[in-house]
Amino acid sequence: MAETCGTGMAAHAGLPAAMAEVMVATADILDDHARWVAQSQDEHAAAEALLWARIAAQHRSVAGLSAALAWDMRSAADLPDAPHDFSKMDPAVRDLMQRYVTVARSLASLLTQDADMMEAML
Repeated sequence: MAETCGTGMAAHAGLPAAMAEVMVATADILDDHARWVAQSQDEHAAAEALLWARIAAQHRSVAGLSAALAWDMRSAADLPDAPHDFSKMDPAVRDLMQRYVTVARSLASLLTQDADMMEAML
């Protein structure tokens, strides 16, 4: 089957799907940490627990949006190909694609550093 814009879009759905999983995993850790800290009688424990719980909820919100995005991107695979006149494409698209490559590589590096920090705590 020839690649279309729809199949190309669907091929990129793995990123938001994986981000949803990372966000849920992070939220689970934060919720557990909040429950653990809340057991303390320390004067700062309640504030930390409350903030961690709020940040966990925000992670879950991002996860939900990312999962919905991945689903929509996957559904693009079924779209019929529309005509494209590449002679009319904005040349700036190349710069936009290069920006994506730059930020994607930066994200990959940040994810690796983050995973390394988490692994060091195990």
